Amino acid sequence: MNKTVQNSILVVFLLSMIVTTVYVSLQSNLFVVFPDLIKIPWFNATLIDFYLNQLIIYGILLHLEEYKFLKTLPWLVFMICFGSMASAIYFLMYLNKKGKNND
Repeated sequence: MNKTVQNSILVVFLLSMIVTTVYVSLQSNLFVVFPDLIKIPWFNATLIDFYLNQLIIYGILLHLEEYKFLKTLPWLVFMICFGSMASAIYFLMYLNKKGKNND
């Protein structure tokens, strides 16, 4: 796939995630509704799924960065805090760095 197409897709996904997150956060304060949400089994399953998925993506990131734990640790924190947005940013940076190294 063309690098421009890859970048465009990742940017569209990233912007969609940012817009959705901002929109939802303006509609509902997570810190207020969290005590009620945590009682819902599907919410708990979603949280577990999300964090396990972030660990899988971090494992891929760690492999791509040749197991440099100190270099990648900030990415793990960023991914835990910002989820898919952080993953999209990392892969945008990685694909562009990789492209420069291959040119």
